[in-house]
Amino acid sequence: MTWRLILNEKLVVVALAALVSYSLGNPYTWLDAKTFFEGFFAMRQFLWTTGLTHHFTYSLREAMGSPLLLLSVFGIFSSLIRGERAKFPFLVFILGYYLLLTRFSQPFDRYVLPLVPFLLFFAADAILKIGERMRLLPWTLMIVALVALSPSVFKIVLSNRILVSEDVRTVAEKWIEAHIPPGAKLALGEPFFLPRLRPTLEQLKEKKVLAAGQRAAGMKLRRIDYMIAEAERGSAARYTLYFMVTKSSHEFLFSNPSIPYNLGSLLQQGVEYVLFPKTAPAGSSGFYDDLKKNALLVQKFSPYRDPDREVPIDPNALTGTPSMWREIVARERNGQIIEIYKLLR
Repeated sequence: MTWRLILNEKLVVVALAALVSYSLGNPYTWLDAKTFFEGFFAMRQFLWTTGLTHHFTYSLREAMGSPLLLLSVFGIFSSLIRGERAKFPFLVFILGYYLLLTRFSQPFDRYVLPLVPFLLFFAADAILKIGERMRLLPWTLMIVALVALSPSVFKIVLSNRILVSEDVRTVAEKWIEAHIPPGAKLALGEPFFLPRLRPTLEQLKEKKVLAAGQRAAGMKLRRIDYMIAEAERGSAARYTLYFMVTKSSHEFLFSNPSIPYNLGSLLQQGVEYVLFPKTAPAGSSGFYDDLKKNALLVQKFSPYRDPDREVPIDPNALTGTPSMWREIVARERNGQIIEIYKLLR
């Protein structure tokens, strides 16, 4: 009986359809399978256990709002109790994927995105069941649905207000190009949270030499050649960039040359300014203390309404746009706090 269930014709068709859909959407899985599986297994070092409740109380609650999330839970349990087998594939995916997240994921809310459409389905199903059980009129049912959706609607409006404002990284970039002379030596903290500054022509040529000995060199060299051509004909401000790293940091082509979080090393290289985002790696905390004592804070850029705020509200690094209510309400723009220091000789 079990084998008949597993080898059910419909399940086989569903599995094949899923495989074909995945292959069409991710062709390089098979075109360069070696690189794909190397990267896939290398990702394990960046995944950890988040616990059973984190993504429910943080990610899903902030993504959907409490009313919709509770309705979806009600819809799921109702379907299980009633034995509604047509909905079991959705239930298997939700449960399986969520359990996977508890063991192999990161704390960021983006990891729950695949669950949201299915949870919304069960939330809608729950509203219909409540209406049927309580014999609610259609307009009453519509009001229930609007009330459940209202937190999400308000959050979307507030989020859009933030997104149409200049990102704090863009604001910082404009200030740097207006106040720091081209060619100056800058040391950057975590580059993800900093403005995308242009390296000097000399540094681009150094990257080209480095890229020539790396894997997939052809693609990298074409990109660098384009950047070199742009640098030769353009007049935009360019800087000598150093990327600060911890012992556990992973170096990439465009985050070179690297330099440790050490004030002495920066001074030895002739670094003039340090760009420091307030969500820097843990290994840089001692460096930050030294920086505050031995450098001059020349500018601070904050996305928050309160200019005196020193740390983000959300303890998880912002890798996209804020999703926490407290973060959204407190902000004027996207990004993280950025401080710019001038080193004292």
